[in-house]
Amino acid sequence: MTTQNWLSELLDDIATLSQNSSLKIDMNKFRAVHSSTSHQTLDKDQLAVKVQEINNVSGWVQATGEVKTLDNETIVVSSPLLNGEWVEGDAQADTQTSYVLEYIGNNKWMLQQCVLDFTDTKPANSLAERVIHKEVGVKNTRNLIYQKLWIYKDTAAVADMAFFVGFDS
Repeated sequence: MTTQNWLSELLDDIATLSQNSSLKIDMNKFRAVHSSTSHQTLDKDQLAVKVQEINNVSGWVQATGEVKTLDNETIVVSSPLLNGEWVEGDAQADTQTSYVLEYIGNNKWMLQQCVLDFTDTKPANSLAERVIHKEVGVKNTRNLIYQKLWIYKDTAAVADMAFFVGFDS
């Protein structure tokens, strides 16, 4: 695998492996994508402002004493947030913005943001693999959908991070 062509070579290798019926690899799970990630450390007041700026999200947040599922709504909880994962806007759009929130102690939170652009406007720099997990809980029957990002690091493709991109029934 070469640095310049790693993504096309990886997709070609996956396509070749998908021809083996015993492996059962679904090529539709894989897409080249331009991903950009950022993170920021926030205190309680900064987090409150940032959360108010983000609208129409789907995902989940955990606060002290509650876990709230969000379905295309604003994040509102009655107690301090601990962590969460959500996607802003339409989860089926060509560009998706996902967030991961984690309480890191001392009244500080880490908020990671990932913008996935599936259009051809920017060159692909990652391979996105669609991954499905069951939602936890007796009453929950949906699936959580993630995009696991593969990047080129050192001399190989490695799974870097997975970002929540929506629910599926």
